[in-house]
Amino acid sequence: MITVHLQEVFLFAHHGIYEQERENGNTFEISLHVSYEPPAGDLDDISRMVDYEVLFGIIRHQMKTPSPLLEQVCHSVISQVKQYYPQVTKISMSLFKLKAPIAGFEGKAGVTLEQIFDI
Repeated sequence: MITVHLQEVFLFAHHGIYEQERENGNTFEISLHVSYEPPAGDLDDISRMVDYEVLFGIIRHQMKTPSPLLEQVCHSVISQVKQYYPQVTKISMSLFKLKAPIAGFEGKAGVTLEQIFDI
């Protein structure tokens, strides 16, 4: 099994349940892990593999669509990845707000969504 990782990707977006979050935006930290069985034969043809550049494009596109809940953003990314790469068997995505609007809170707040697929 091969797992392709995009770790600690930082993007600015307008997700959140509060109006100020949707208006002002926030910086988000994203990690995406995509697992699949490699194709038989040589592993030197990117067209037969999961391309992390394509994965980043999916993330960037989905982050541009504001959503009140981070869970929905993760679900949208996972759905798009699976649609683009049907051979994927497992996808895990973590999405964190770096400045969560919680009084007195220091740190980051987020979610992880993981999905396992039968092939």
